[in-house]
Parts: sequence; C-alpha cells; structure tokens
Amino acid sequence: MTEINIRIDDARVRRALNDFLRRGRDMSPAMREVAATLEREAEAAFENQRAPDGTAWAELSATTKQRRQKRGTWPGQVLQVSGTLSNSITSAHGADFALAGSNIIYAATHQFGARRGQFGSTKRGAPIPWGDIPARPFLGLSPDGETAVVSILTKHLAEAVQ
Repeated sequence: MTEINIRIDDARVRRALNDFLRRGRDMSPAMREVAATLEREAEAAFENQRAPDGTAWAELSATTKQRRQKRGTWPGQVLQVSGTLSNSITSAHGADFALAGSNIIYAATHQFGARRGQFGSTKRGAPIPWGDIPARPFLGLSPDGETAVVSILTKHLAEAVQ
C-alpha cells in the first residue's frame, strides 16, 4: 500500500486570521478616524449651508430675516447667529462605534425641523416654536464622506492580512 503525506504549514494564514479577528473586535483606531470624518462633515454643512447629501438648506423666513436685520446679524449665514450650534459639534468613538453630534437643546429641531406649536405653548399661550422650522440637516455623510469611511474601514481590516 502506498502512502502519501502532505504537510501544510498554515501558521502564517492562522496569524493573519487571528489578527483579522482581533482588528474586527477592536475597531478603535478606525473608529477614531470615522468619528473625525463625521465631525468634519458637520463642519462642512455649516460652512456650505447644505445638508451632507448636498441639498441646500431652506432659506430663512422673511420674519426671521427682519428680526436678524434689526439685531445686525443679517445678512449672514443660516444657523450661525452666534456660532453656538456649529461650535458645539463633537465626536466620540470606541471599539465598535463612531458618532458626531451636539448637546445643544435645539440641535435636533434644526436637524429634523419642527412644526409651529410642536413643543407646546408658553404661559401666555404662544406656540413653541412660534412658526414652522424647516429641517436643515448638518449631521450625516456626504457621498465623499461615505467613500472615506469605507476606505478607513477597509484599510484597517486589510492591514491584518499584509
């Protein structure tokens, strides 16, 4: 009887797979870059007065423009009377997440919009908000941002098999 023995040294393959698994469990280095990308995307939205998808923000209402003109803040940029909202953007990351956002109480109203009176009324019965506020998204990813995030993640995982 003839016997054939084939020995395969798969130590390098096992090392690469183990490194790939390790990198997949702790994506912190990549997530740090993703969080920074999310933060830059929000900053660009304020600078360009456009949602991350490229849609221009709604113009201010005539009433808002008049109010701002009286205070000397119009003409100017939408959502940037004081810079509080745009300067509030921060990011965070961990082994399996990346995020960017704002802790300003009215940030969600500007991101998603609000209807007149959606939040109730004042003691005197005036609606909160006093008028409709259109959504002016500033959080999210542009097509270029999406490409950057995919590249960051791909690079992080690909380094395990080099």
